[in-house]
Amino acid sequence: MKKLVSKLWILVVSILIISCGTLRAAEIVKEETNNYRAIISNLSSYSSEEIMKLPIVVRKEYKVVVPGGLSKADVKNVVKDIINEELKKDINIDEMIIFIYDDKRDADSFYTVGKAIWAVGGKLGNITPQIAKSNNKDKHSISFHIKTKGVSSNKPTDRELEIYYAYNKALWKDASVPESVVASQMAKKFGITSKEADRIFNKVSIWKIRGK
Repeated sequence: MKKLVSKLWILVVSILIISCGTLRAAEIVKEETNNYRAIISNLSSYSSEEIMKLPIVVRKEYKVVVPGGLSKADVKNVVKDIINEELKKDINIDEMIIFIYDDKRDADSFYTVGKAIWAVGGKLGNITPQIAKSNNKDKHSISFHIKTKGVSSNKPTDRELEIYYAYNKALWKDASVPESVVASQMAKKFGITSKEADRIFNKVSIWKIRGK
């Protein structure tokens, strides 16, 4: 029997994936379960008793970190492998949302590589009571939103990323501190000029927004 669970987090689960003949590691860094009742009309049209009798829809959300240099096709294969592996562990899963990153430090923010949804017709909320009860997956498909180049091999250098994350952390630590002061702090910390610290921060920020 499916159980209604709100927010079950599981940290750092590794899945090995064969992609283009190369063994790659995709890391599930966060997993969350957000279940709901299989309601197919307005909530007001149900009584409390009727709602409680409706089957549970099991929706899982994952945050996954993939290696650099993957093509769109590689990213899609990673997603398909994750879905297959998760269904092997729990056939009761009805919907999956997978957020994909290329750096674990971004996993608490908006996805940097792409997003995939596995659901009836590739859209969330299409599970009927009949589908939820029967576990029929025949109408399920995957919809993808992968940023322009998937994971780019031309990403900023490790040092640039290090400076960016330190700069970003300092900005959020105390919003009252002027950005010029933060830039000076980064310059001193990394042995560069304030102008260079600003340039690197802006470069990485734009790279992330544009999807590489």
